[in-house]
Amino acid sequence: MQSQCFAPLFESNDNMVICAPTASGKTVLMEIAIYRLFANPESTSTKRVIYLAPLKSLCAEKTTEWNTKLKQAGLSCIDIAGNDGVESISSRQLSNANIICATPEKWISLARKASNNDILSSINLALIDECHMVGSSRGAALELAVLYTRKQNLHLRIIAVSATIKNLDDVSEWLASANTIKDGTILKPAQSLIFGDEFRPTPLSKIVIGYECQYAYYRFQRNLDYKLPGIINTHCAGQSILVFCATRGSAQETCRFLMQKVSQLTAPPTRIHLTAAFTNKLLNGMYCSYFESGYEEYSSTDVLQFIGRAGRPQFGASGKAIILTEKNQVSFYRNLVTGQETLDSSSRLANLPYVKYGLERKPPPSSKYSSGLATDITKALSIAYGPIMCIRDAYAQLQDSKGVAYATAL
Repeated sequence: MQSQCFAPLFESNDNMVICAPTASGKTVLMEIAIYRLFANPESTSTKRVIYLAPLKSLCAEKTTEWNTKLKQAGLSCIDIAGNDGVESISSRQLSNANIICATPEKWISLARKASNNDILSSINLALIDECHMVGSSRGAALELAVLYTRKQNLHLRIIAVSATIKNLDDVSEWLASANTIKDGTILKPAQSLIFGDEFRPTPLSKIVIGYECQYAYYRFQRNLDYKLPGIINTHCAGQSILVFCATRGSAQETCRFLMQKVSQLTAPPTRIHLTAAFTNKLLNGMYCSYFESGYEEYSSTDVLQFIGRAGRPQFGASGKAIILTEKNQVSFYRNLVTGQETLDSSSRLANLPYVKYGLERKPPPSSKYSSGLATDITKALSIAYGPIMCIRDAYAQLQDSKGVAYATAL
């Protein structure tokens, strides 16, 4: 895969969207683009890279990895996605960094400050990890982050990597280079490459099992606990197992046969030791919660993240991802894990407050950031047509009058 991608990544400045299975080496592809940008040593002081990922843990992982790997090339990386907040990052730290790792929300928070304009204008390469998050509830933040960064540098190069996407052409058009768009017409979409499961170093089978939900949802969750022993014995006997549960409480219930007081083992230092023990196969099972409270379906991004934890070479010759869900959700998850889900924009409603408070040039009272992009109706209209929702067929047919109404309604 890396061989096929090397030429367009290193010998051109084209925008690219690359779909490939987890653990197939997508990080290396981003590193090739980084080396391309900094091939001229003089560019290390004038150009920067922004790496956008949906999870703080991914940003922290990449920061540690790249600070070690790229140190010999004279490059440094900074993580602004941590809990300390953007306010704790000094301008000097940003100026000294060649690569900035952030979640879309943290990047927007930094970008809306006028004092950071010099940093923003120096961003020549944007790396988008887990690009399929654009279809999740946080997708609007990613779309706005891309808009923000493009506004500061029309020559920005974008490299997006993702799991398999059905409507890859839509994403390619959304991420087309700004200099290939004329009068609203996309002359040259981002180059797209797609690689199947045959490029996965460790085979991964995906199984979706549906059950009738005849009671309240919390009882359905409890009933799934009793299905686990049989499923584990059938599919995963003797292997390391990672179980994701909807809430912390359900995780405690699920692993009650392993430990009595899971809550005492969830402080950050102990959590690190547990993760290390699982990695080193000292623990056969590990049970994780994702939502602190409430019951809701995982987003597509979450599920693909979970699946990506299986099928890693260090854990065995093959892997399995098993999804337990309601019967009426089986077809959805099967489409998701086979790359048949169509990505759509989540910014149709979310963009309203972004653009509104951009017009007013003040932060939303209930938001940590505002866009600051729109200072008049014309710019608001351009934002309304900017996200991926305007590439999708259903929204590409919007007439100008509707777009103007959308913008003036703000």
